[in-house]
Amino acid sequence: MKATRILTSALAVLAYTFILAPILVILPASLADGPAFVFPPRGFTTAWYARLIHDPQLGGSLLVSLGIGLAAAAGAVALGAAVALGIERGRIPARGVWLNLFLGPLVLPLILTGLAMLMFFSSLGWIGSTWGIVIAHIVLTTPYAVRTVLASLTAVNPALEEAAWVHGAEPWYAFRTVVFPQIRPGLVAGGLFAFLVSLDEYTVTVFLTGPGLVTLPIRIFQYITLHVDPTVSALASAMVIVSAALLIVAERKLGIHRYLEL
Repeated sequence: MKATRILTSALAVLAYTFILAPILVILPASLADGPAFVFPPRGFTTAWYARLIHDPQLGGSLLVSLGIGLAAAAGAVALGAAVALGIERGRIPARGVWLNLFLGPLVLPLILTGLAMLMFFSSLGWIGSTWGIVIAHIVLTTPYAVRTVLASLTAVNPALEEAAWVHGAEPWYAFRTVVFPQIRPGLVAGGLFAFLVSLDEYTVTVFLTGPGLVTLPIRIFQYITLHVDPTVSALASAMVIVSAALLIVAERKLGIHRYLEL
């Protein structure tokens, strides 16, 4: 048993090292005092972070991604809540099949999803459209809202809703005043996950974008191919720091780990 625990701990350390190693390289490299990407850095400066603020292309792409991310998060939460309520409360047959269907975007290769959406949106004339990308991101991020809302619904006390009905509350009023406050943390957690996934989405977006519509991940890829300075490292580091801060706050306020289990 002791040998098994040691082996398990060693594998966990290796896995965490593999996942975190790029971050441990990017963060110091973003502070490198030199015109090229160097690791380990020979000196430190914050000039590359200051350059991010004054770069109009990065600023424009950031605003585009923020707008798409917020719209996608709102759509994913609305659709995910409806799906979760239908699966949990609707007593529909083949519940597992429906659940797996709506969680499908999590397991399908993104390049196949991007090709399929390219063919479908081309027939509608939505290529290069902001709303086309928003719809694509809603499809990709809805599974996160479905999972978190489903997890929230399993913790809802049905006796409270039944008590509201007994006292004459209409179904919508009972849902708004009894059920919604109990699943609100799951909705917030699902919206946060959807926003972060949308903000980082590249593979599907690159199939659907057009001239003048460049999201932040696409802009980062362009910088990587055209520039060799640590500006992109600073941008990537800033995104990692902001994402980590949002997740830490959400974990402390909502305990989001509880909404990742069905």
